[in-house]
Amino acid sequence: MSIIDLSTYSAIFPFIIGFYSYIKNKLDQITKLFFIVILLGTFSEIINIILWEYKMPNGIVMNFYTLISGILFLILFRKSQTLRVNWYYILLCFYCIGCSFIIFINKDFYILDNDLMIFTNFILMSLASITLIKMTNGDIDNLFSQPLLWISATLLIFSTASNIVYSLFPDSAYDINPQLYEQIWDVHGALNIFCNFLYSYVFICTFKNRFILSS
Repeated sequence: MSIIDLSTYSAIFPFIIGFYSYIKNKLDQITKLFFIVILLGTFSEIINIILWEYKMPNGIVMNFYTLISGILFLILFRKSQTLRVNWYYILLCFYCIGCSFIIFINKDFYILDNDLMIFTNFILMSLASITLIKMTNGDIDNLFSQPLLWISATLLIFSTASNIVYSLFPDSAYDINPQLYEQIWDVHGALNIFCNFLYSYVFICTFKNRFILSS
């Protein structure tokens, strides 16, 4: 089994822990939204596996997931008070217009859109950075027990790394140097596994906090 395969299957870990936390009613408003993102990501990975099995293109699935998860993260950061109401609506409009423009320019929504990925990741890494700066400027006594810290830190790591990979090593790079291309994507896959474990800890963290409060 390749690293890419392991990366795909690793999405099940945050889903299982998130689902358990959900049925135990341990999730707050922020982590419920985050669980929806994880749920959407897990379903997209399942569809990807089926499409790969039948050697069918999965671009439309990845593009759809990118669009919806971007909007959900915007809502999440608004709920966490990272964004004021005015900036939230401005950024939401900017994101939707930007995505529409990219889709219109590239024309084929059925093919994996690197530009769409890069644009969405840029928005998310910016929001994650602002959130981390705000959190570290305040009370840091219980900082590492805050789910939002782990969401923001993991999102910043993954979005930044993904933008580097999607910018420097698009699909066309495979024809130039297949071995390097595969090695880079193996590293990206390993990072995705690491980030999925961090995403799992978001729900563990919430579960622990609720347990402490109830004891």
